[in-house]
Amino acid sequence: MGISVNPKILIGVVILVVIVIAALFLLKPKEPFPVKSISTSEAIDKLEQSEDDIVLVTTHNNKNWYLTSNDKGKGQEKFIKTIESQGWKFDEQEGSGLFFSNESGKRIGGCKIWNSKYLVCHN
Repeated sequence: MGISVNPKILIGVVILVVIVIAALFLLKPKEPFPVKSISTSEAIDKLEQSEDDIVLVTTHNNKNWYLTSNDKGKGQEKFIKTIESQGWKFDEQEGSGLFFSNESGKRIGGCKIWNSKYLVCHN
């Protein structure tokens, strides 16, 4: 005497489980912005409401924090161009470090992928 399960009910339960798992994955909280002085949603809103493709989202501990879309690796290029537009010359990259210089000295910046869609950069 085995238990008999209606195949339609079994398919319905499997579909329901898949929907619940997908909803949990999609609704999971996003990784917080690396600097606590601004929330994740505020940082993303600044970028999405801007006409620019890279924005300064906050300054914290004498570092400027920028957000841009990852855009298949072009985000780092956007960051370098932004810093160069401020009078700095891009010198070289060592690992994740980006080195800039001008008459007044040197600066080190860097970028990292954040939330898979965005790139967070600082200098």
